[in-house]
Amino acid sequence: CKSLCNLAIQLQSIGHHQLQLQLVERAVKLYRGDPWAWRQLGHARLMQGRFEDALKAYEEAGQQHPEDVVAKNGRAEVLKAMGR
Repeated sequence: CKSLCNLAIQLQSIGHHQLQLQLVERAVKLYRGDPWAWRQLGHARLMQGRFEDALKAYEEAGQQHPEDVVAKNGRAEVLKAMGR
């Protein structure tokens, strides 16, 4: 999971957002119980302006690990972007 997500982060840094999203979607399919994968999916969707989908991903990460500060922050960023 971390290898796919690390590669996705690198792709984001060079502007390959669609491929980034594909990799994190793959990571989530392979590792559904990994909150890190869900956080990365939330971030990728946020960067593409897919706010509802990003919110769902961050909420899933938060459900899997309720103490996850990164997921809480990501969720807040999505809500901010949505004007809520």
